[in-house]
Amino acid sequence: ASAGVLAGEGRAISRETVTALRGLGIESDGRSKGLTRAMADGADLILAMTEAHAEAARELLGPKAGKKVQVLDPRGDLDDPIGQGQDRYDALARELLVLIPARLQELLRP
Repeated sequence: ASAGVLAGEGRAISRETVTALRGLGIESDGRSKGLTRAMADGADLILAMTEAHAEAARELLGPKAGKKVQVLDPRGDLDDPIGQGQDRYDALARELLVLIPARLQELLRP
């Protein structure tokens, strides 16, 4: 599931995001979803694009956050492509296709 700590519930996502997702064969309803306490409580793991996003999720969860909230790329924050054109959105989508499985394998390794 995908949700944002700063996303307004039900707002239209950018045309570039929809195009990048469709280019990867991922359908979207084109609406944002804000991270709620119930979603965070029910998640086994929350991966954030930036440390600031991770901190917002930790604040939402409080003491229960523990290691449940992680930054997706341990090397640092991922840049928001807003206003940078379709090529940057597509590049981020390709980057996420590599980062997400790699990070999950790392976190799930015994």
